[in-house]
Amino acid sequence: MIDCCKLNLLQDDYIELQYVKYFYCMLKREREGRCHEPQEISSKYYDRGVGLVIFPHAAKAAWQTDTGLQGVVIRPTNLDFGPLENRCVTDAIIVHHVGNTNADVSAATMHEWHKANGWSGIGYHFVIRKDGTIEAGRPMDTVGAHCKGENTHTIGINIVGNFETAWPEDAQLASAVKLIPAICRNYGFAPSASTIFGHRDFNATLCPGENLYGLLPNLIERCNKNYIGG
Repeated sequence: MIDCCKLNLLQDDYIELQYVKYFYCMLKREREGRCHEPQEISSKYYDRGVGLVIFPHAAKAAWQTDTGLQGVVIRPTNLDFGPLENRCVTDAIIVHHVGNTNADVSAATMHEWHKANGWSGIGYHFVIRKDGTIEAGRPMDTVGAHCKGENTHTIGINIVGNFETAWPEDAQLASAVKLIPAICRNYGFAPSASTIFGHRDFNATLCPGENLYGLLPNLIERCNKNYIGG
């Protein structure tokens, strides 16, 4: 069993947050009674000489910092959030649209909409604007609020628009083809029909709109080529 009282607390500059997040999630699962067997730490978490590390004050704040995605420019939004929970598993991406307008809605505007619902803030992790700009939404390693029943293991991307009546801009699709493979590399799974979904695949909704949903097979194919070639 993981016992934080027996762990050496290391605060060296080279400690990487993803390790802290992993161990924190495992400890949290034990405390909530979701682990029925002792947790063993894979040797891959020692590969860079980091060692077994947890310091609760850092783990608690881990959601505040994203790890960054290689080769993708993300516009920071510096949004203020209420309580958030770190996501322990990431194995899929869910694509959305705005739906009620085809306007070029910003992440900041969605943030205010979602806060008005009583949420901690914007439920999507990334927003792709009409000109292809990718904006940061909810911190990447936290549980989202974008697809009922699937938030604990997925990343949510909102491609801005109403794709029941309009079509995504080429710049938006081009940005999605960069962003999605980068997310997949970060979490260790390949883009495919079993890892990239539309919101309607899980919930009774039109999202991400008929036009964008119809483009998903081609989008996934392009993402997979980028993933393999990257």
